[in-house]
Amino acid sequence: MKKYKGISLIVLVITIIVIIILAGAVILSLSQNNPIASATQATFKTTVDSYNSQLALAISKKYEVSPTYDISSFYARSWDGTAGDLTGSIKDYISSITSTDALKYVIAQGKLEYIGTDVNEVKLNGLKI
Repeated sequence: MKKYKGISLIVLVITIIVIIILAGAVILSLSQNNPIASATQATFKTTVDSYNSQLALAISKKYEVSPTYDISSFYARSWDGTAGDLTGSIKDYISSITSTDALKYVIAQGKLEYIGTDVNEVKLNGLKI
């Protein structure tokens, strides 16, 4: 009677199947808890929150000047990044906004409004910030 040394084909196939199942579980876990997407989302929320804070300060200054100020009349257009064109633009009220972001936002009735077209940002902008 011969004794064979080594692993059988059945054991090898079972091992490969188990590895594939474990790899699938890890891939699903990473796709649902994607650290890169979470970091991007957190950065976007922090940036928009900063813009909203500066906007709130600008609005409070308007109320300071005129206690009967009507917030619905507070509008500011997007800003194209030119240095001499700040008056009445979003950069006039939110000093930390970048020229890239300033093209994506306007102020309408005292609120920061997203007018950009980036699909991911549109989804993030709809989140509670």
